[in-house]
Amino acid sequence: MNRLRSRIILSIGVLVVLFSMVLLHRTHVLMAAHVEILLKRKLELALEFELAIRQYIYDEVQPRMFAMLPEDEFIPEIMSSSYVARRVLERVQSVRSDVVVKFSAKNPRNPLNLAGPEELEMIAWFNEDTNRDYWYGTVTVEGREYSALFHAMRMTESCLRCHGDPADAPKKLVERYGAEASFHLPLGRAVGMDTLMAPLDISKAMIAKDSVSHFSVVFAGIICLFAGIVLVLRFSVTDRRLAAHALQVSEARYRLIFENAPIGIFHYDEKGVVIACNRYFADIIGVSVQDLIGFDTYGRLKNPEVLKAMTESLAGCPGRFEGEYTSILSGRTTFVNTVFVPFAEADGTIKGGIGVVEEIRERVKAEQDLQRSREHLRNLSRHLLSTREQEQKRIARDIHDDLGQTLSAVKMEVSWLKNRIPKEQVKEQAKAGAALELLDGAIDSVRRIIAELRPALLTDLGLAAAMQWQAEKITERSGISCVVDIDPGRMNIYDDKATVIFRIFSEAVNNAVNHSGASEIQARLVCSKGGDIELTVTDNGAGITEAQAMRSDAYGIMGMRERVASYGGDLEISGTPGRGTVLVARIPSG
Repeated sequence: MNRLRSRIILSIGVLVVLFSMVLLHRTHVLMAAHVEILLKRKLELALEFELAIRQYIYDEVQPRMFAMLPEDEFIPEIMSSSYVARRVLERVQSVRSDVVVKFSAKNPRNPLNLAGPEELEMIAWFNEDTNRDYWYGTVTVEGREYSALFHAMRMTESCLRCHGDPADAPKKLVERYGAEASFHLPLGRAVGMDTLMAPLDISKAMIAKDSVSHFSVVFAGIICLFAGIVLVLRFSVTDRRLAAHALQVSEARYRLIFENAPIGIFHYDEKGVVIACNRYFADIIGVSVQDLIGFDTYGRLKNPEVLKAMTESLAGCPGRFEGEYTSILSGRTTFVNTVFVPFAEADGTIKGGIGVVEEIRERVKAEQDLQRSREHLRNLSRHLLSTREQEQKRIARDIHDDLGQTLSAVKMEVSWLKNRIPKEQVKEQAKAGAALELLDGAIDSVRRIIAELRPALLTDLGLAAAMQWQAEKITERSGISCVVDIDPGRMNIYDDKATVIFRIFSEAVNNAVNHSGASEIQARLVCSKGGDIELTVTDNGAGITEAQAMRSDAYGIMGMRERVASYGGDLEISGTPGRGTVLVARIPSG
C-alpha cells in the first residue's frame, strides 16, 4: 500500500509539473512575441511621425519661406527638415532616454549626426539595392541589445537646391555650414538614415519578472496540492479506504484529463471495439459520444492504413496513422494524426489499446498554402529572370544598332579625314590617329558590353557554342585553363533553360577565377534522353567552405540557386580545402 501511495503521489506530481512547465513556457513565448510586435509598432509609429515632420517642412514651410525671403537667405531653424526633426527627436530622447532616435549621415552638417561604423554599414547596405528603404531587426551597440528600425534617406530632385552644388545653394546656408558638409550628394543614393532603437534588456527583464511570478504561483499550487494529497493519504482510516479514496481521486483526475484534453482519445478492447472516447474525438469524427461506444472497428472500418496501425498496437507495438480520413458514420473528411498505443495488464497480456487523435486539418491546409505560395514565387522568379534576359537582349540589340553603327560611321569619317591630311602636318596626323585608336577602343567596349548582356552565340548557335566561347574568353583573359565537355548529340537547348544554364556556368567560372586561386577549371554538361540537364563545374582551387556557401551576402550563389529553383531543379556546392570546389546544377525536363 505504501508503494501504491508513493506511485500515486509521484505520478500526480509529474503530471502537474509537466503541465505547469508547458504553461510557463507557452506564457513566456507569447509575452516575448507580443512585446516584440509592440516594440516594432512603436518604432514604426515614431518613424512615421518623424517623416511626417520632414514632409511638412518640404511641402509647406520651405516653399513659403523661399517665397518670403531673399534668394540667398536660409533659416535652418525653420526651413531645414533635418534641423527641425533633430530638435523634435532630441526632445523625445530627453523624456525617453532609454530610446535612441537620431538621424545618421556620412557627411552631416551637424557633427551629432555623424554615422558610426554600424550605421555606415547599414547605409552601404541600402546602397547595394535601390529597393531597400527599411530594415528592422536586433542589433548590439556598445554591448547592449536593441530592437532597431532603420530608414534610408535618399537624394531626390527636391534636395538639390540645398544639398547639390554649393553654388546653387542659398549663400546664408553656405556661410553657416561651409561648402563641403552635406553637399555634392548624388541622386538616388542613400546619404543617411533615420535610426530608431529601443533597448531589449528592459523588456526581457519585465518578461523574466512576470515569468518568475507565474512560476511562483504555479509552484505554490504544486506544493499545496502535494500537501493535500499527503494529508489525505496519511490520515485515511484504513488501508482499504485509503486505496479506494486514492483510486477515486486518480479516476476523477484521469476522467477530468480524458474529458477535457484538447486532443481526441478513445479506448478499444482486444477485438477493436470502442469502449470509451472523449467529446473532442467525437467532434473530430462528427458524431456523438454515444454513437461511438461499441463501434466495431475491424468489422466496419475500410481504411487499410488505420486498421494496420491498430493491429500493430494489439500486437504490442505502437502504431501510427497520419493523413486524410473520412468517417463512415458521418461522412466528414478531415486530416488526422493518430497514435495507437497498446494497453497491457500487469502480466503483459494485451487487453486493448488507446488511440490519441490530433486533427491536423489546419496544419495540412497551411502546408498546402505554403506549397502553392512557393510555386507562385517560383513562377514569379522565372518570369522575372526571363524578363531580365529579354531586357538585356533588347538593350544589347539597341546598343549594337544605334551606338555600334554610329561609332563605325564616325570611325569611317575620321579615317577619311586622316587620309586627306597632308603627311607633313605631323601633329594633325597624330591627332587623327589618336582619335581612331579611341574609336577602336570604344567599339571594342561596345562589343564587350553587348557580349556580357547577351552573347550572340547563345541566340544564333545555341548553348554549346556560347559555353565554348565563354571558356575561351576566360582562358584568354585570365590565363586559367578552362575546358568544357558537352555531349553534342543531345544538346539542342534553345529555350529559357539554355539562358539559365549559361548564366550559371558564367557565374561559377567567374567565381573560380576571382576567388578560388584555381589554375584549371573543368565543366561538363550532359542531357538525358528525357531532357534532364546536369551541369558540373570543377576547379582545383582553395575549395569553398560550407559557411562561405551559405553566407547571407553570397549573392552570386543565391542567384544561381534561384535560377535553378525557378525550374524545379537543385544546386549543390561542395569544397575540399586545398583540392577545389565542385558545383552541380540539375534542371528536370518538366
